[in-house]
Amino acid sequence: MNCNGIAMLVATFLLSSQLSFAQQVGNVSVPDAVQNKDEILRGYGQELDSIKKSQRETLLLRQQLEAEKLRSELSKLRGEQDNSGIPYVLALTGVGKQRMALVGVNGVGEVRVRTGDTLPGGWVITSISDRSVTANQADGSNHVVLPFVVSAKFNG
Repeated sequence: MNCNGIAMLVATFLLSSQLSFAQQVGNVSVPDAVQNKDEILRGYGQELDSIKKSQRETLLLRQQLEAEKLRSELSKLRGEQDNSGIPYVLALTGVGKQRMALVGVNGVGEVRVRTGDTLPGGWVITSISDRSVTANQADGSNHVVLPFVVSAKFNG
């Protein structure tokens, strides 16, 4: 028997118990109770569907979390560098001294920068050319060419 069948049996039992009690007390007539039975069963069915949906969503989130944990562990085992904190370039604009870059920063969003600007997270933009944006950590510990990322906003 599946979950729906069990739920219907439980709902029918509960409804029968309520009906029996109501008849004993004299609160409700049998025809009224029978009419309400379908409404009550629909309500139980909707509630059960809602619970099942919530459980599916929770399970999916747990699976995604576990997959991310495993990916992270694999990256560490392989000796791969974690680039999640490195800003990324979305667009380049202007020419010469007016050259600017639109840079994405995880957890912050998009930031327009020029050479010499400091990003959240301590990255200092060291140069912006026609083809690349370079940055250093403020303490000089890390020098990178920022990766380009295609954003749907710029794809037309």
